[in-house]
Amino acid sequence: MSPSPYVYDLVDRRTDGIPDNPTYNAKQKELAKVSTTYRASGVAATGMPTAALHNRKFPGASYSSSLVGDIPLPGTLIQYRTPGVTYESGLQVGTALTFDGGTLMKRGQTSEVWNAAVTGPSFLLPGGSRTGDQLTFSAVGLFAGAGAGRTGSDAAATGTATLAKDGKVLATTDIADCEVYQAEECELHAGLPAGSGAYTLSTSMRRQVPHSTLSTGVDAVWTFRSATTAKEQPLPLMAVRYSPAGLDESNRAKPGSTTRLPLWIERNPGSTGAEATSVRLEMSSDDGANWRRIPVVRTGSGWTATLPNPRTAGFVSLRAVVTDTAGTGLTQTITRAYAVG
Repeated sequence: MSPSPYVYDLVDRRTDGIPDNPTYNAKQKELAKVSTTYRASGVAATGMPTAALHNRKFPGASYSSSLVGDIPLPGTLIQYRTPGVTYESGLQVGTALTFDGGTLMKRGQTSEVWNAAVTGPSFLLPGGSRTGDQLTFSAVGLFAGAGAGRTGSDAAATGTATLAKDGKVLATTDIADCEVYQAEECELHAGLPAGSGAYTLSTSMRRQVPHSTLSTGVDAVWTFRSATTAKEQPLPLMAVRYSPAGLDESNRAKPGSTTRLPLWIERNPGSTGAEATSVRLEMSSDDGANWRRIPVVRTGSGWTATLPNPRTAGFVSLRAVVTDTAGTGLTQTITRAYAVG
């Protein structure tokens, strides 16, 4: 546990050798102040905030170090950082790790929230590609906490990834011990028939962990067309990202309340994106036994829905079906996306 809620993470760059007096006298008013909230995922836990100087070429490849060791979740920290430097932040909770793609620090005060629902698929990092007639898919980003520009994994989650063409299974692999820094543990590789075809790529992951009662199931089914490539070509994969408003510090909504749910589409980096023509959203309050259609409204670059939460304690699961103008599709299901209680 940190003895103080204040953390100083400062950078002093010098050239032409080490000065006679290497002291760095930093004044608070000259620094970036980041007020950070760390939520719990439905159950009290501990987490380790991390930070590193951002590696522009390889997000997530920076050496991240602990800021203060483990802190209670939910919890807060106030971080003072050097302006003009890009920091990559993260949070390790048990077997789960979430980190961002780097934020340029600016003088003044900002705020961040970590470990917020909904934890699910993200495409901050590449998710798969085809080179010639060889396909690679990575499931490393299936457990990212809410927030744009973040990714994450949980090494305790287990499941499978399967690739089929025209209904015929070409490859399947078990996924376990999946970590950002050991991506090869959660990759599917497949040789494809030459030429063009319609493909279905699916993943199904489950976790039962002491640090979270949320996102116990993450399922995604992508449909797309692919043809032999002359060079590596990213797969046209999508992810639906959610940021429910009004949840408490343990990611819970009040029974009988309504939750405003902004959502947006992330695409596999480098893939040719087509505009989403259809977004259908459903919710369940019984872990997917029954589903209820929820209207969505286009707002800016995303959509917004209003969810009627159940009147008793429990969980809300989310299922989204997306298609775009190129015929690419996604059905994404997150069991226990957030809590009610």
